[in-house]
Amino acid sequence: MDKALLTGGPSSSGKQNNITAGLNLLDLVRPLVKLGCFTGELCSTMGAVLQLFSFPVVLVKTDGRVCIGNSAASRLFGCDSDTRWQKLNLADLESSEPIADFLNDLHEKGEMPAIHYSLQLDSNTLVTCRLSGLRCTEKSDSSALLLIFEPEELPLMNSLRIDLFEANPAAIWVVERHHFQFLSTNKVALDLLGLHAEYLRHTSLLDLLNKQDVDSFLTRLECVINDKSQQGALGLWRVSCRVEGRAEPRWLELLVNPIHYGGRQALAMIAFDETSRVLAEQETLSWFRDISHQRTELEEILDNMVDAVITINEKGLVEHCNPSTTKLFGYSAKELLGQNINTLMPADVAAQHDGYLMNYLKTGNAQIIGVGRDVTAKHKEGWEFPIRLSVSELPPAENGLRRFLGTCHDLTLLKEQEKQLLLNQKLGAVGSLANGVAHDFNNILGIISGYAELSQMELTDEPAGKYQEKILSACERAAVLTRKLLDFSSSKPGQEDILDIGQVIEHMDEMLVEAVTRSVNIHYQLQDNLWLVLLDKGGFENVLLNLAINARQAMQEGGNILVITRNLMIGALEGQSLGIAAGEYVQVSVVDNGCGMDEETKLRVFEPFFTTKGRDGTGLGLAQVYSFVHRSGGGIGLESTPGQGSRFELYFPRYHADEQDIAAQAPAVSNDIRPQFRQHASILLVDDEKELLSVTRAVLEAAGYRVLQANNVDDAMRLLGTHKIDVVLTDVVMPGRGGIYLSEQIDKYYPHIKVQLITGFASERSNQLEQENPYYRHRLIKPVSASNLLKRMAELLVEARA
Repeated sequence: MDKALLTGGPSSSGKQNNITAGLNLLDLVRPLVKLGCFTGELCSTMGAVLQLFSFPVVLVKTDGRVCIGNSAASRLFGCDSDTRWQKLNLADLESSEPIADFLNDLHEKGEMPAIHYSLQLDSNTLVTCRLSGLRCTEKSDSSALLLIFEPEELPLMNSLRIDLFEANPAAIWVVERHHFQFLSTNKVALDLLGLHAEYLRHTSLLDLLNKQDVDSFLTRLECVINDKSQQGALGLWRVSCRVEGRAEPRWLELLVNPIHYGGRQALAMIAFDETSRVLAEQETLSWFRDISHQRTELEEILDNMVDAVITINEKGLVEHCNPSTTKLFGYSAKELLGQNINTLMPADVAAQHDGYLMNYLKTGNAQIIGVGRDVTAKHKEGWEFPIRLSVSELPPAENGLRRFLGTCHDLTLLKEQEKQLLLNQKLGAVGSLANGVAHDFNNILGIISGYAELSQMELTDEPAGKYQEKILSACERAAVLTRKLLDFSSSKPGQEDILDIGQVIEHMDEMLVEAVTRSVNIHYQLQDNLWLVLLDKGGFENVLLNLAINARQAMQEGGNILVITRNLMIGALEGQSLGIAAGEYVQVSVVDNGCGMDEETKLRVFEPFFTTKGRDGTGLGLAQVYSFVHRSGGGIGLESTPGQGSRFELYFPRYHADEQDIAAQAPAVSNDIRPQFRQHASILLVDDEKELLSVTRAVLEAAGYRVLQANNVDDAMRLLGTHKIDVVLTDVVMPGRGGIYLSEQIDKYYPHIKVQLITGFASERSNQLEQENPYYRHRLIKPVSASNLLKRMAELLVEARA
């Protein structure tokens, strides 16, 4: 910009110009005051800000005591040190009018326009100046006042305003009065508009406004210029700016002041960017812009929202609520209207909420407005539940009261799902540990049972043969224990059958009676024509037995157990709370009148290794129940009250069986397999466990088979290429490439060879590729008895010769 035009010195046209009378210094200083640059304790930062002003500026107390001044003020008053400043009191200076009266008026009004004063600085110095000021802090006895002195005798006063114009943190520009061409802008304004100074010199401010806003802008401008009570407030306008090279409108709050600039009538404008605030308000109020024309539609939307929607006034009184509100909190709309919103909150939450609202109304500090929070709500019946609360401000009501809109989203279901997720994670961690241990343990059991069976074959008529039976029995018990541990790591059930749960329970009656002892009576309410389900029968029997034993242990002095079955339709909402899809289910309930459980116990009852029985409990029973039900695609619920007993509810999805399914369930007719050709059959064993490989080979060779062995897939492929082999028996999991890969290679290059997979994992954590492998579905689970192994080999050889 042409600095000479503002300094009063020669301009490029050779003329002089006095801008002092046109540009109000208060308008330039006021933004720094609003930013709080002169509040708080005196500090170096405050002094640095004062030095931005090239004209005399001082910060004083209400009684006239000077706190600090800038360099120009030091020269005016002859104060060259902080000590001299602290001794100066402006109220003591002789002047044409008492300065104390000016300070009192400034303290009361907060701002004083420029007034001419003659100050007697000392016996030889009389200075005539214009004095104006701003109150920097809230009105109090210790308020800070900022005084601006404009000595008329000092030359180049206008050049000082140039510095203030350029250094001002607010965006300022000067435009021609009639055509609104840009004459000058400071750097902040250039950054805000995103335009180059050279481009702006040939641009009118009207070109940056929306065309439909130009007439309104001009009308408003004339009104503000002609009416001094408007204090230059031009209002909020959408101005076309550029952000990162692209056009983007911004909402700017404009203040205007008529001035003379270079001999021309001009307008000085200060711009404040209010885009973020306006966009936030537009987003919040978008649903309500056309409320007068769409009231019916809006009410329908609110009435059908799942979340509770409540409007209150600034006093906290409920003005409107939708049906979901009455459903969520238990109050009728009539009971809520006119009541304080605190009715729906516990006392501690209500007090906190009131504090947030009062603080917002006083300061505009939005701690809850526009910010979602998780809080605790209170039902009409007195119980508390979690909600997600979001609050936004509505336009004021006709009576002027401010209004707020709150939405309440019930988090009860989400919290329950989080608890289930945490429990599943714990079960998964235990399952991972159990899976690894059980795999190695199954290999060891296979070695022990294999050698025991070999010894038993040789000692059939010897007394020592009885010892081998004991060993084999112990191995079988250990294998059952391993399978229970592996239940934790399984994401899929074991061998599933189409079951009528009612019939299974009837056949278990004798077992259940023995398990709960004579001190406990067991009763049944079994619905007729119960839907079929697809379950692992052994797993279900184990679940029911665990629940019965758990109920018996909760009734130390005897009691009653009730087993109930029924067909049930589960809706979407209830299904979400149970973690299952909506649909048809068979419900199995086990109810006792024992000691019941408190809330803390209910939260942890399904955790593995959690027990209330001390050393007498393992903490695995109910964890196995939970794991089995979820593996079977079902859900589980628990209701319990201390002293009133417990109710476990299991939900299993209905299975729609057709005739083919039922036929497949029929027991197969057993044929006596007599493989006379076995002496000529060759079997290739592939396993990385050498001891297990040795015992398996011994069993097969004892039966007359010719056996080859390999410790990995590469060795197995070499043997397949050099020997005639009828059956390959391979482990699934081995270092490097495993049995799945080997079976695929055999299918590709040796399709006539039969493949049998064997694994130490009862429920393999397999990927999709393994699940699709046809051999994987017929895998053998370690430990495999010699008789079962020989039977399976014979079956494969029969298939090969067919």
